[in-house]
Amino acid sequence: QNDEKASFLKKLHTHQYNMTKCNKNDTYTKRMISSGWGADINHVAAGLLHALDTDRPFQIVQEDYWHYSALKPRWRNGKPPVCPSGDLFCYFLPIGVCNATTVDPLNTRPQGALLPWAREYATRKYMSQHAPTINLPCAAIHVRRADVVLHGKFSRKYFPISEYIKLLNVNMKDKKYTNILLFTDDQNAIEEAITLHPEYNWMYLNRTRHRGSSGGFENQIPSGSPKDEVVLILVTLRLAQQCDVLVHTTSSFATAIHNSMLETGRDITRLQIDSDNRVRQHVNNSKTEIELKEYVQKKRRE
Repeated sequence: QNDEKASFLKKLHTHQYNMTKCNKNDTYTKRMISSGWGADINHVAAGLLHALDTDRPFQIVQEDYWHYSALKPRWRNGKPPVCPSGDLFCYFLPIGVCNATTVDPLNTRPQGALLPWAREYATRKYMSQHAPTINLPCAAIHVRRADVVLHGKFSRKYFPISEYIKLLNVNMKDKKYTNILLFTDDQNAIEEAITLHPEYNWMYLNRTRHRGSSGGFENQIPSGSPKDEVVLILVTLRLAQQCDVLVHTTSSFATAIHNSMLETGRDITRLQIDSDNRVRQHVNNSKTEIELKEYVQKKRRE
């Protein structure tokens, strides 16, 4: 697979850096979105794959700064972008040499076996990163909360930490994991894990987080610094590579973590709590933030 991946990345790079293709003024152009890390990078990767399939160069444009390069307008308050362009390329190498043309209305979907490799191409770094060593063996748990309960009829559930642990232990009976690398956007989840499950060695990044849905809808920058958030995302992807198992709920960032773990070439066990499509997205899930708070308070009194 490494040879196949290397061949694909070389093909994609040659295609995107072929100056002769720029002369046709037929660049497949998409408008950059500012939704969440996984969704944003998938959006670019899908464009790269479609452009390669249709033998056109690919480029992105944006109406406003990318939200990981500058705060969204409602939170910006005059703060400048991370770099003058305020786009994906504040952090990553340019995806190609051809200029953007008129935005194509075609909405390509991020799917297919080549998507992880296209994501990797889109996020080529200026320099290599190294993550600190952690206690091994470890399992990674990704707890996605924050605004998932604010999506109306498409809301997702706040699961207690105990359900992540239960799924891990049921499926990994032959190997007991006590070192847990916890990734989450909810400070409450950190405190819940430590206080209700002290028998585990919880490892997590010391960073600013929202508490539950306190940050509002699609506010992915709790620190107020887009640059710091990107550094934390890249560190997360590197740290996860040291673990053998990933437990998570529905999240495009969880998929990004899994793809990063697979880059090591090891077999990675992936366990998803909300695999049942009938309950994954439902208006009743918007109540689960309050229900979880009551559950945690009850457990602490016991």
